[in-house]
Amino acid sequence: MIMAPTDKKSCFLCGAFKKLTRHHVPPRNLFPKPRPSDLIWVWACKECHNDKLSMDDEAFMVWLSSAAHEGPGSKIFNEKTALIFEKKPAFRKNVFSEVKQQLRLIPSFDGGLSAEFVDFLSFPVQRINPYIVKLVKGLLRALRPDYDYSMDVFLSTAVTPLDWSKIPLIRQVQEIGRHDSRGDGVFDVWHCIVSDKDAGFWLLQFYSAAWILVGHAHGERAEKLLKTSGMAGETVS
Repeated sequence: MIMAPTDKKSCFLCGAFKKLTRHHVPPRNLFPKPRPSDLIWVWACKECHNDKLSMDDEAFMVWLSSAAHEGPGSKIFNEKTALIFEKKPAFRKNVFSEVKQQLRLIPSFDGGLSAEFVDFLSFPVQRINPYIVKLVKGLLRALRPDYDYSMDVFLSTAVTPLDWSKIPLIRQVQEIGRHDSRGDGVFDVWHCIVSDKDAGFWLLQFYSAAWILVGHAHGERAEKLLKTSGMAGETVS
């Protein structure tokens, strides 16, 4: 199980070799204490590992924990997110303005589905999608170190509760992809690289409450591959 890209000591975003620091993917703040000892990390330069990225880490934690109704996500909400909301009431209002009650679909490993009505929190797409792309680039560096993603086009989409169109792709990625996890019920990831090593798909699960699909491919192949996957029309980064 690869935890650090020891053979590629350069920034996972820009390739710089100087002023490097560890950057966790996903961020450490998603994990309740005591945190696992095997958290995934990559090298990031000082310029890329900046205050904006730290603010995005916090915002991502807030959105994910606000979507969780039990388990570690609920614990993070009570211990961290609730305090942030006390200090930033306008932020809290903005977050919960996106809450809607919908039917939540829960894919299982045996190919079945269960469903329940829950308060569903939608993501601020323009902010979250670029953040997710950075997260997946970090996971690529750590878990697929031989893959060159420098020229890839990335596309990410949150799987909403009623989005039945994404279920076949979710099942396919789960069936053929490698599975990795960190923390008990915090983070699961399924990832697969196509046979000619110029494209891949990632399924990210957080707190068993939020699912995000990411596809990426080299150059000209990107548009065709992502269309055939059913992800066309989403935000590309």
